[in-house]
Amino acid sequence: TKTQGHRLRILFFLVPFAAITFSGLRYIQLPVERVHIAEYGLLSILLYRAFRRQNTGLFAALFAIILTSLIGAADEGVQFFLPNRFYSTQDILFNTIGGFVGLCYYSLYMWGSRTK
Repeated sequence: TKTQGHRLRILFFLVPFAAITFSGLRYIQLPVERVHIAEYGLLSILLYRAFRRQNTGLFAALFAIILTSLIGAADEGVQFFLPNRFYSTQDILFNTIGGFVGLCYYSLYMWGSRTK
């Protein structure tokens, strides 16, 4: 049926992408930092959906990634001033990657769930 075909199409792309994502998580040393991938991924999806209402898909996606990166940098900037936390440019990179990965998952899901 059409529904099963759409689900298979989603799985065909999401499963390998998920395997690559989860294999890349081993490079994040602190387990608590791995949550940032999901947090910033969700943030980028929400920003994309907000910007998509008034802009083209590509512009909305680019703006969502840039804003997600800036929010991640601001979060790290705050940690620079806290005595029990530390600032890391690597964390900014992981936050940005999380935003990109989240948006990729969302795009794949939306592409796979389109009906023809």
